[in-house]
Amino acid sequence: MKAIKIFCISLFATISLASNVHSQSNVPNNTIQDLNFDGMVSVLAFGDSITRGIGDFIRVGEEVTSGLPTPPGEAGYPLRLETILGVSVENKGIRGEFLSDSGIFRFAQTVANSPADYVVISEGANDTFLSATSFELKRDMQAMINMSKALGKAPMIATIPTPCCGHSGSIPFINSYNQEFRDLANINNVLFADVEEAFDITCSGDECYLLNLPEGLHPNVKGYDAMAQTIMAAFLGIDLLGPGGNTLLAQALGVDPSSIVVKSPPAATTPSGDDTTQ
Repeated sequence: MKAIKIFCISLFATISLASNVHSQSNVPNNTIQDLNFDGMVSVLAFGDSITRGIGDFIRVGEEVTSGLPTPPGEAGYPLRLETILGVSVENKGIRGEFLSDSGIFRFAQTVANSPADYVVISEGANDTFLSATSFELKRDMQAMINMSKALGKAPMIATIPTPCCGHSGSIPFINSYNQEFRDLANINNVLFADVEEAFDITCSGDECYLLNLPEGLHPNVKGYDAMAQTIMAAFLGIDLLGPGGNTLLAQALGVDPSSIVVKSPPAATTPSGDDTTQ
């Protein structure tokens, strides 16, 4: 951690943000703001292969055992955020990266050189191969939150989808990482998208149809839809996983409710009138 702190102090001393101009946000009610007043609303998506969009464009039910191709262009939840919300999204997901190793250092450099107003952080699935502890990821995620805030950017933490099948051995690690991420989001009062819970609620049984099966780690096309919707709801201040959350998101985005993949409990209804009999 000492090396990280020295590196970050040096970085902060020499930082200069880019001044590219992108289109204005189409987000309802201007929920997402131009925080740095540079005339644009932009998001930086930081993470590993799931952020990069590995496994996207593969249909539900199409079996994939291994060797998922890297999409040649934009993909994953960043593509959907940019398309649907109308904000500029820079995809900085790198396949095979470990949060607790190279990720923490790359984050400092990437965020310092980005004009983004918001930073979505979703990383840690690969750290299971190192048997990294939840404490290590909590420490490094806190450092990322601190760096984001110091650079005037609003961080959002997104949990990791629960894997299955070929990667079921990673479940205990990822569950522990996600719990630490939830705690950090609460303690730091930052934006939070619980992708893990969204997948768990939407799927049923041990195999989640939102993942490429039997590979079991990377989302398929519908899984990335669900991931993007969970993150969009967090940006819009909608409790997607609460009663009627999917309906509220559909209304906010102006889309057909059937296009919302993530399931949520039905909205509570208020009885009209008093029909109590004596």
